[in-house]
Amino acid sequence: MGIIGVDPSSPVSGGAVLGDRVRMQQHYLDDGVFIRSMASRGCHGGLADAVEVVAGLLATSGKDIVIIETVGTGQTEVAITQIANVLILVLVPESGDAIQALKAGIVELADIIVINKADREGAEGLADEFRAAQLQSHPRNEPAVVATQAINDVGIEELFQEIYRRCVASRLKVS
Repeated sequence: MGIIGVDPSSPVSGGAVLGDRVRMQQHYLDDGVFIRSMASRGCHGGLADAVEVVAGLLATSGKDIVIIETVGTGQTEVAITQIANVLILVLVPESGDAIQALKAGIVELADIIVINKADREGAEGLADEFRAAQLQSHPRNEPAVVATQAINDVGIEELFQEIYRRCVASRLKVS
């Protein structure tokens, strides 16, 4: 598995706190896992210029799964749509309601919507709002809504199965 984490660069110093390395320390030396953090370096679209090349190198080197974390997506930060096969939007209950997300346009891109930290107040209601909103109008295939608690390993298997199902259904590799 390859993981590419893109963090925003500071507009003042140009540097970035590559926090993915800190957060994923317990997996950093796992056999078969390669993690690469990179700064966006002022690039627009939620990615760094080198992401597509690095993802291709990881795939060529035998990584059958390549996960790309963007700096965030919205109405204009959608470059990930050009290189990923399965798009996952991860939110927390404090992200706001489904209407805000619909206005931002990010829900229209997602194949899977993950409500993480689902043990927090408002998580179930937010998931229900997304399920109701997607019934009204969604230009792509209907996104799945999955509630997770990453820290407690709740919903992770369901999320994996949904990713796998979508990859098999489309006969594509995960990105």
